[in-house]
Amino acid sequence: MKVWPNTQKSQEYEIKEFVKAYKGFSHGRDFSILEEREKPDYIVKDNKTNELFGVELTSVYLDDRSVPDVHMQENNIHIYDCQETKDLYKKKIIEKITEKINKAKNGYNISHPLILSIYANEYITIHMDDREWHDFAKNNGNLWDSMEPFIEVVIWSLQNGKTFSIKK
Repeated sequence: MKVWPNTQKSQEYEIKEFVKAYKGFSHGRDFSILEEREKPDYIVKDNKTNELFGVELTSVYLDDRSVPDVHMQENNIHIYDCQETKDLYKKKIIEKITEKINKAKNGYNISHPLILSIYANEYITIHMDDREWHDFAKNNGNLWDSMEPFIEVVIWSLQNGKTFSIKK
């Protein structure tokens, strides 16, 4: 059985991968990690403009058993393209975004613009293409209209290493 990283190692991995992924957007920025903290998890700096941003990290799983039953297993696990599973995962992402928005409105340091980083850490995402993510954004427009204090939601670790950005 694989050893799963502790929270500290997971967060270090997630912020480094977020910074790398963000740089690849057409609106991307070259961030440096300045500070680990709470509410939000990190402060990053745009190396070109010196602007500071808060980054809140989160991962989304299908359920509480994903890690031990799927991710930590050594044997090959076949992930079938199942629309019901993809829809459930998108619902879990929406629930997590809503939860993070509500938490951020009540007690996060908002002295810098906030970005919500979502590590889409489920194998089903290999079957979710660009069209599906664009439909996901379009079908949840009311959430993006009320996503403050976040200025952007970034979903990463998608099919073929892609990253998806949603702004208000």
